[in-house]
Amino acid sequence: AEAKALEEAGDFLGAYAKTQALGPRLRSQHREELTPYEDSLQASAITQASARADELAEQGDFDGAIAELAQTTRVLRGAHRSQALRLARDLRKRKFRSQQQGGQPTAKPSAKPSPSPRPTRRPDPVRPPEPKPTAHAAATPTPRRRYRPWEPRYAGSDEELLHGMPANATIKRTEHFVVISTADEEFTRTSANMLETVRRGFYRFFERKDFQLRQPEGLLIAYVFGSREDYERYVKSKGIGISPQAAGFYYTATNALYFPDTRNGPNARRARAWVEEAELKLEELKERRKKSKDSREKKWLSKNILNYMRHIKKLKKENEKWLEGANDSLTIHEATHQLCYNSGLLTPSDINPEWVVEGLAVLFEEEGIWQGRHSEPNPMRVATLKRAAKQSQRMTVRDLVGTNQSLISRGDAGLAYASAWALIHLFVRGKFKKYKKPFLVYLEGIQKRSSEAGWEVQGGAAAAERLAHFEEAFGKVDELEEEYAEYLEKLVE
Repeated sequence: AEAKALEEAGDFLGAYAKTQALGPRLRSQHREELTPYEDSLQASAITQASARADELAEQGDFDGAIAELAQTTRVLRGAHRSQALRLARDLRKRKFRSQQQGGQPTAKPSAKPSPSPRPTRRPDPVRPPEPKPTAHAAATPTPRRRYRPWEPRYAGSDEELLHGMPANATIKRTEHFVVISTADEEFTRTSANMLETVRRGFYRFFERKDFQLRQPEGLLIAYVFGSREDYERYVKSKGIGISPQAAGFYYTATNALYFPDTRNGPNARRARAWVEEAELKLEELKERRKKSKDSREKKWLSKNILNYMRHIKKLKKENEKWLEGANDSLTIHEATHQLCYNSGLLTPSDINPEWVVEGLAVLFEEEGIWQGRHSEPNPMRVATLKRAAKQSQRMTVRDLVGTNQSLISRGDAGLAYASAWALIHLFVRGKFKKYKKPFLVYLEGIQKRSSEAGWEVQGGAAAAERLAHFEEAFGKVDELEEEYAEYLEKLVE
């Protein structure tokens, strides 16, 4: 679970290191499951590192590009490590040729295929490919590149929606969504109803705060899969730049949601297998007690039988609770992303603070928020913060506001999401609600600026603008740290 959380956050090396840290006995027992998963992580890590290295090399920073690949090489194994070493050698050759030609970056060797775009939680595919400078172009100023504004896609014909889906896929249309599903009728209907419920709550939440949102111009799209296998096959077949290991996701390029029925996923099957294994062990103990003629052994067996019965009862209760909430929280989280971008609250842009993007989605996992009633803070996120507090680990406001990459590529993605949620929770439900108006003004600023800037403002300039906009609304970051720390302590009490 920790590895998949890191992978979902884009930290493929961190996820791979997590699986490598398992003991030899566990690795041997789960070899069939681990081997393809680790191969996928290593391949994604190479793609990611190669994309970063290419970007640095195109800027003339060959040393940084080589260092990026070297860091990846140190972690990978076997054929994947050899591939990373070959990429590093190619970069050294490019560096040598560049120095011979007067320091200008050169094109990549044609023998190597171009890597796919760097995978992220929600990549923005509307960016055009980077033009590769030639010696002539380097001698003249490059005109400022213009990016196409993001244009959301809505539901088209049934034929378009079903393209690439299995033959058993069905289509269900509601007032505001179209659900393309390979799941059973019950889960398809439940998912469609949940999407409509979240939408109503989302708009109600902002209407009560007099915050202006727009209505989408068409039906929003959701792809729902009856099994994890169907989901992974479809994501791979479409070449979407998201790891198929992600629990589910919203993709800005297609403006669609993608998620499976977690009750039919490997984690659920594993949980059921644990129960079945415990029940078999219980039957063995009962059989031994029945055959035993030693009173002391019978007493020991009776005690163990009682413990197993309690253990099985606890496992079943935990499994039922997890299965009941897993699909709901996933649907709510990803649907909130989709609604943020289709209501005009956000526009794909480097101006968008990642802590707001994820923090809002986690906030709406708490049903009381979008149902307009009081509810206890998100228990799963509170548990994450409690665990971090015990280990004296926490993210500061500056960590969250600083750079987007520090959030989405952290080693502990769960803590990053929980911390982003806690900061938004402070602004929405904090003491005396003193941040209520500043938070809405802040969101209005993001709404306006991301729409204006699109992808024109990036990197350091975007980071500086994000920080300045935050301090304009809430004051200096350092002055907010103490209050945020106190709020975290209250949440985990």
